Amino acid sequence: MAPRSSASGSSATPHPPTCRPPWPKFGYRPQMVGATLFSASAFGLLPYARAGWLLCGLLVLAGLGVSVHFLLSRVLIAETVRDRIGRNRVFSLLQDAVNAAAALGPFITNALYMQSDPRRLMWVVALCYTLAALALLPGLPWSARPTRTSGTWPVSRRVLRQVLTTPRVRRVILVSVLGTFVYAQFYSAFAFYVGKEFDSAVLRSVLVAGPALWIVVLQTGVAVGGNRLMRGGATPFAVLGCANLLFGASMVTLGIRPAIGAMVAILVFSVAEMMFGPMMSTASAALPTDSSPEAFNLRQVCWSAGEALGSLTGGSLFATLHPVAAAGCTGRRSAPSPSSPPSCSKSSNAAATPDPATAPLPQRRTSRHPVIPPVAYAEEF
Repeated sequence: MAPRSSASGSSATPHPPTCRPPWPKFGYRPQMVGATLFSASAFGLLPYARAGWLLCGLLVLAGLGVSVHFLLSRVLIAETVRDRIGRNRVFSLLQDAVNAAAALGPFITNALYMQSDPRRLMWVVALCYTLAALALLPGLPWSARPTRTSGTWPVSRRVLRQVLTTPRVRRVILVSVLGTFVYAQFYSAFAFYVGKEFDSAVLRSVLVAGPALWIVVLQTGVAVGGNRLMRGGATPFAVLGCANLLFGASMVTLGIRPAIGAMVAILVFSVAEMMFGPMMSTASAALPTDSSPEAFNLRQVCWSAGEALGSLTGGSLFATLHPVAAAGCTGRRSAPSPSSPPSCSKSSNAAATPDPATAPLPQRRTSRHPVIPPVAYAEEF
């Protein structure tokens, strides 16, 4: 097949007879604008969904619009910018812009959300999506459209066969799934951790928005470092592997004292995300496929699978293990044993029943958390 010469996805030569009609049938502009308006409508209708099935349906529709826009924006970059360093630079700029907006989200939510009436917040969300759709109109020409796929399925059997038989493709897929797994695992557990450890709504907002704030500040510098590594011969796979190691390190730092551990964790996690997000798109754009939509459909499958499993694992582990640790550190055992962790010994001594003959004056309990039964805590979340 002759290579495509147009950045907009048109072909210089006719496609083989085995190719199906162009997918999607419409260009970037109507699809991206339509998907964004689709999400705006779904979010705007959420406060009026009384039945559980209707609420879930609207969330699915909102996610569908976001997913289509997410996919096509990256396909457009991959088909417009041809070298991997240039792609990584643009993907980094995209991540920087997205996180600049995401950094404001927790603060706006705390200011607008009322449990008794969530309409004001959801109307603002719907308005933001509508304005984003309008902003796309002057920047996307009607003629530009994605390239053809090799079949009617989002990912063809030939591409799936490459995943199984081509080591280069298989490595990229495995490191992508693993990275999104540890990424989502951290974020899921971190949300529970912040909600449990900190009472201030402002501090919670700062911590949850921390990764987005760090990305806005440091993304450009990390992108420059990644591009230098690739100019020196490093592959996207190697950069993704380093990012995965940093994701794992961010989980370990949560074991430090709450305030310090949370700050260190979000910094390490943010650096990993700055490396991982743009490089995953860069690696997907370089996969040996004839269709950019197929490559990014495969990326989307990897991201969705890893994120779903990671979110489930991170939240479940935190809800299960954190109450056990809290109970051990607040003196649920009657007396400390020689094998007790050093961090728990002070609380355990304070909570043990004293001997009236040798008991010191009463002390304040050193732990700021009440003793919560594990089952009750799990049901709360």
